[in-house]
Amino acid sequence: MLSDLPDPSPISTELIEFVRASDRETFANSHEYSYENGEIKVEIELEVEGERPDQYLQRVTGSYGSTVVAFVAVEDLVRLAMADEVRIVRTPTDAQTGDGPQAGGQSPA
Repeated sequence: MLSDLPDPSPISTELIEFVRASDRETFANSHEYSYENGEIKVEIELEVEGERPDQYLQRVTGSYGSTVVAFVAVEDLVRLAMADEVRIVRTPTDAQTGDGPQAGGQSPA
């Protein structure tokens, strides 16, 4: 699966490490990734005027500009990243999606 990716890879290093992990559940928990039922939440940056690759998106949770945040099946990550309309696939950016710990490790009140 990962061997099909070009260099440089359109999948972030963090996601490549996640895919390679022998225990994805533990890896996701330790990195605070949203992972459930074989799907991981990712941020997809589209090419200029790129169409959203809905065939790979299990559940869209947000979008802004040319970026889509969605859950994607792990086995579809490489196909998604190789789609013509996709520039890069990475873990979601906390500030833009509202995910992840708050400053100082505090949860919002």
